[in-house]
Amino acid sequence: MPELPEVETVVRQLCVKIIGKKVLAVESFDDKVIDSKILEKVPFVIKNVTRKGKYIVFEVSNGFILAHLRMTGSFNYNKGKYCKGIFHLSDGSLLSHNSIRRFGGMEFLSESELATKLSSLGPEPLEISSSDFVILFAKHPNSVIKTKLLDQQFIVGVGNIYAMEALYNAGID
Repeated sequence: MPELPEVETVVRQLCVKIIGKKVLAVESFDDKVIDSKILEKVPFVIKNVTRKGKYIVFEVSNGFILAHLRMTGSFNYNKGKYCKGIFHLSDGSLLSHNSIRRFGGMEFLSESELATKLSSLGPEPLEISSSDFVILFAKHPNSVIKTKLLDQQFIVGVGNIYAMEALYNAGID
C-alpha cells in the first residue's frame, strides 16, 4: 500500500506532467472507482496537485478531485491493464487511473466538501514538532502505539511498513 512518501512521489511526478493541462474528456470503466460527477464537470484545467496524508488532491478549474490509491492504485500516462478511468488531456496525452483490486478511487468535490472530508485527518508527521507528537500520545496513555500510528485521524500518512520501521528503530516491541 502506498504510504505518505510514495504518495508524495506520485504527487511530484503528476505536478511535472499535468499541471496547466486541460482535461477534454474522461472515460470511466468502473463507476465504483471513478465518480460520475467527474465526467459531468469536463472540460476543466488542472491547476495544482497536492497531498494530504495518503490522499491526492487535484485542484481543477471548477472544483477538486480527491483520489486515494489504497492498496493497488496507480496513475499512468497510458492505458494500463487494470484501467478504471482515462483523462484525455489537451496536448493529446492521457492520464489513466488503474486499480487492480478497486479499493481506491476518485471523487469530485466542492471546496467545502473537500474541507469536510479532510477535516477528520490528523497532523502531517513531518509538520508536527517532537513535543506536540509526545502530547498526542499522552492523550491516549492506554492505546497500543502501533494502532495509534496507523490511525489516520491521529496522524496521517503512516502505514504498516513505516510504523514497524519506526517502532523497530525506537526499540519498541
